[in-house]
Amino acid sequence: MIVPIRLSYLVLLCASLMTVQQAWAGAVEDARVAYLRKDYSTALSLWRPLAEQGNAEAQRGLGILYENGRAVAKDGKLATDLFRKAALGGDAEAEYRFGLRLVMGTDDVARDTAEGLNWLVKSGEHGHFNSFTRIGDIYRIGKYGLAKDLVQATSWFRKAADLGDPEGQAWLGWAYHYGMGIPQDANGAVSWLTKAGEHGYTPAQMELGEIFERGDGVGVDKPKALCWYRKVKSDFPSAQAIVSAAVARLELEITSGASEAHCD
Repeated sequence: MIVPIRLSYLVLLCASLMTVQQAWAGAVEDARVAYLRKDYSTALSLWRPLAEQGNAEAQRGLGILYENGRAVAKDGKLATDLFRKAALGGDAEAEYRFGLRLVMGTDDVARDTAEGLNWLVKSGEHGHFNSFTRIGDIYRIGKYGLAKDLVQATSWFRKAADLGDPEGQAWLGWAYHYGMGIPQDANGAVSWLTKAGEHGYTPAQMELGEIFERGDGVGVDKPKALCWYRKVKSDFPSAQAIVSAAVARLELEITSGASEAHCD
């Protein structure tokens, strides 16, 4: 059977595109691994040609290098441009980073809060759920030209929390705990803080330790408080010192058997 020329061309074109995509995927993964190893020079050498060819993840990665001055001279303007290109290519993290830069305004980009929020929403819709938490935080404080609005803030925290963002879950827990835009609800606070704590979110773990040690609305439960304090692994020496003191204090107050209580 004779294959039409146009069909043959399409088959060859598809095969060529698949080969390119496979090559991209391998190089992008290698660059990602190098970056995580803090081998920024290797990441740069892998990302740069891919970025020039239009790969969105590589453009975002290259933007991060320029944003932080890793293996290259720091260049906020170029970082913004790379994030914009990657965002237009549908990269969710680039949408997040570009959106934040527009919302905040920098020396390199004029503030455009409305446009920045649009990009943050798009980022969240594409799976970067922490974008919704950032929107909530902007409304919580009231900055970058937006009025403080705790009801609006909490609605964004809830959206992020429902989608599994640990920081959003923690903020929703704090909203319930302190009555921030919603009525106080101790059980609701513990429920959402627990979700965040189980995801390893350190501030939520510390808050749960304090809640159960003091008995804020849920009754004192020092074994459970100790359990949550023991989970905390903070990179901040001052926070870790507070937690270590709490662990030592509670270990003296309760029996060894009770100290092994579970956090659930």
